[in-house]
Amino acid sequence: MDCSVKAAQIAVNTRGVHAIDKFFTYLIPESMEVVPGMRVTVPFGNANRMTEGFVVKVVIPESPSELKTIHALLDQEPLCDEKAIQLAFWVRNRYFCTYFEALRLMLPPGTGLKYKETVILKEENRVVLEQSTCRSAVQWAVIQFLLENEGISTVTELNQQLGTNARPSVNALVKKDLVSISRKKILPTREKNQTFASLCAESELISVYLSEYGAKAPVAARILELLEAEGELDVPQLLDSADAGRSSLNSLVEKGFVTLETRAVDRNVPMVTEQEPKKELTEEQKSVLKQIGNEGEYLLCGVTGSGKTEVYLQLIERVMEEGKQAIMLVPEISLTPQTIRRFCARFGDGVAVLHSGLSLGERFDSWEKIRRGEAKVVVGARSAVFAPVKQLGAIIIDEQNEDTYTSEQAPRYDAREVALFRVKQSGGVLLQASATPRVQDVYRLRGRVLYMGTRYNHHALPQVLIEDMREELKNGNTTIFSNRMAREIKKNLERGEQTILFVNRRGHSTFVSCRSCGYTFECPNCSISLKYHSHSGRLMCHYCGYMQPVSQKCPECGSQYVKLFGLGTQRAEEEIAKHFPDAKLLRMDQDTTVKKSAHQKMLEQFAKGEADILLGTQMVTKGLDFPNVTLVGVLAADMMLNGESYDAYEETFSRLTQVFGRAGRGEQAGLALVQTYQPEHQCIQMAAKQDYPAFYKSEIRMRKTLGYPPFVSLITLMLTGLSDSAVRKEAYYLYHSFTDGGLPPGVEMVLNPVPCGVARINRYYRWQIMVKCREDITDLLWQIYDRHSRYQQKTKTYLSIYR
Repeated sequence: MDCSVKAAQIAVNTRGVHAIDKFFTYLIPESMEVVPGMRVTVPFGNANRMTEGFVVKVVIPESPSELKTIHALLDQEPLCDEKAIQLAFWVRNRYFCTYFEALRLMLPPGTGLKYKETVILKEENRVVLEQSTCRSAVQWAVIQFLLENEGISTVTELNQQLGTNARPSVNALVKKDLVSISRKKILPTREKNQTFASLCAESELISVYLSEYGAKAPVAARILELLEAEGELDVPQLLDSADAGRSSLNSLVEKGFVTLETRAVDRNVPMVTEQEPKKELTEEQKSVLKQIGNEGEYLLCGVTGSGKTEVYLQLIERVMEEGKQAIMLVPEISLTPQTIRRFCARFGDGVAVLHSGLSLGERFDSWEKIRRGEAKVVVGARSAVFAPVKQLGAIIIDEQNEDTYTSEQAPRYDAREVALFRVKQSGGVLLQASATPRVQDVYRLRGRVLYMGTRYNHHALPQVLIEDMREELKNGNTTIFSNRMAREIKKNLERGEQTILFVNRRGHSTFVSCRSCGYTFECPNCSISLKYHSHSGRLMCHYCGYMQPVSQKCPECGSQYVKLFGLGTQRAEEEIAKHFPDAKLLRMDQDTTVKKSAHQKMLEQFAKGEADILLGTQMVTKGLDFPNVTLVGVLAADMMLNGESYDAYEETFSRLTQVFGRAGRGEQAGLALVQTYQPEHQCIQMAAKQDYPAFYKSEIRMRKTLGYPPFVSLITLMLTGLSDSAVRKEAYYLYHSFTDGGLPPGVEMVLNPVPCGVARINRYYRWQIMVKCREDITDLLWQIYDRHSRYQQKTKTYLSIYR
């Protein structure tokens, strides 16, 4: 064995194909310095297609002559250290994804190797093309689309036009020599370089030059005078200010008066804030902070407005004094502006921000700042849990009960579980906190649950009143506001105080139906009703994005009695404008916050008093701290009570308690009104009392009786595919693999396969199997997953496993 010859074990991008997900060994060329954590391109598969991969280990190969060779290095230094690689392996095993998918989580978005693939119709075959030459309708559709578009199209455009994956058909046409494929590399996101100009000559020489040539060369004189005044300017700004061309600047460089320097710049605009001094802690806060150790996991249950954020800040200060760094997670992008402002006021330039509201370039710069160790505190949403923090001392998860901490796309990781793995790996502390923490976490961490039951500065919790909308209807009130709600909003407007109104759905109406025959307008791709959006005047599917105009006639019976039903934020906006025409309103939902920094701008407007009412979805229910908000209104609490999940009551209690807590955070007392058709429901009653201990006791008793977490683990196996019968058949096959011959060890119960609540999304049918278990069955799940991966092409179904 030649020890001078080295090879690398590489996790190759298998495009999510689990059946070939393993480490592939490639020879390292003598000219390359390769270490684990670097990315490379390698020839992969029979076609030797250039593919991206991560180096996970360097080895001495046993049979080097049989190995392919690494084609190119993508990085000059490793982007993942050993801990990050081990974290990726854990993510892969826990959440059933490929090695490459897990490793990619460690990097900022936009840094992956991408290609733009263009399909070109061969010139010699453009004159006549018979459908008989194509064995499938999709192949012929590809040919037709190319003929209509000057013989050229991208693969992405074909997929969108045909509504299916066109790649197999394109490959077949390549083999028939009818089309060719051109691949062009798209440059990944990198650091941004900028050129700066500064003076390099003595001031006396510059003065002499200006006195002799200033009148003859006014442009050069302006450049020199600007640089004398400013010291250094970036070249575009300098040329713009001096109204000069690049040739004038180059001339001064050649004469030795000006020097140019190109260096990397940070694309993130720093948030300007006044330095905030450390606040005096209450006795309750001091007690909590004292109980939090330097290692392990803790859960802080503190009522809204109890001062949890100050506990976070002082815990981070303690960590920083030990020379370590911290990660602060928030559940929504809408919360990051306020959180960032407070953290920047306390920690200055030591704060780095990571969330999807930033551009790819800004996120890359933040990630680099963290990797270089220049950031002491990382603030961000779910994905910030993977930030490349080297000396991790603490992770804090605010509003830990929020389901946004679980990724909906593969890899479907839970940031709370990832955070726990990271602090165990680094020897740090994990603090999860909420006014309404998850029931299973309170049970699991009993003995490490810390309580804060008093608002900071002893401000009272808001008074909560339940509005019975059945009585309102009996009394002839058919508006979306109870009489008391309308009166209180009017009073607030007169007093110059602010109001937050919460509706749990965006859009105008929740469904559109015919009053004659009962027909409901549904999405043709998904088994879900279309929602009406007033701004576009169209019906829209919130799952696949399908849109269609509103029909004035029922397509089923021809009746003109087509009516909008239900309540969304857009309809609420119209009703507010009708009842309170002088009120200044801001609507915050997914439709109004698409643009970059839209959340931040709205919240700044509201903070400055430029709006009287903030209307929104769950974005407005948590983390917002506006002292002038004295009224909170929940317009339709019943929407949340009827969820399909076992934790629907917990979600309702949390959402209501959180939004109530937005009122009365200043000197004025707060009032919260909740409108419902089920005023006697215990969930609403306990939320109105803001009594979390009582809710916990009730909920934990119910879950123990019915066998739900934390007393069992719930695992969902979801199968999807374009054929309902194929998906159903595979679902029953998997069900019998669990149940035939008796339940496997650790498995408590396997429920029969059933269609999902939304049985079809974007043309894919969805079936699920629910498994209850009392022990870890990861090995069993991997056996099932491996078997399905091997036969995936045959069954034409896809398996996802949710924990």
